Amino acid sequence: MPTALELFRAIAPEFSTMTDAEVNIFIGMATSRVSVSVTGSQLYAQIIAYLAAHLAALTSFEGGASTPVTGRRAGQEAINYSQVAILGDFDLTAYGREYKALVKGLARVKPLTTSNCFRL
Repeated sequence: MPTALELFRAIAPEFSTMTDAEVNIFIGMATSRVSVSVTGSQLYAQIIAYLAAHLAALTSFEGGASTPVTGRRAGQEAINYSQVAILGDFDLTAYGREYKALVKGLARVKPLTTSNCFRL
């Protein structure tokens, strides 16, 4: 079974310049938010990889901005940022949307309770 790092590398090629140590920081952040007892071992690495990629994507927006870039212009340099985005919103990235879909799939299989849920 592939590791979260191997899956991250497969699903997020735009982060190929990041070292394993840098990717592992995001994997660590994701691991602290998701319980293997809730996800089960088969989906755990996949869920961690998508959440880690989502977190990496959020921090890689133009210069580390907390909102995504909605427009750019080369002549006289203009950058527009979204005013409605909220850092941590899973709908901001394709990785976050896939993470959310995986988690919702788990909820259909095993109802989430206050003792076994994780934040969406």
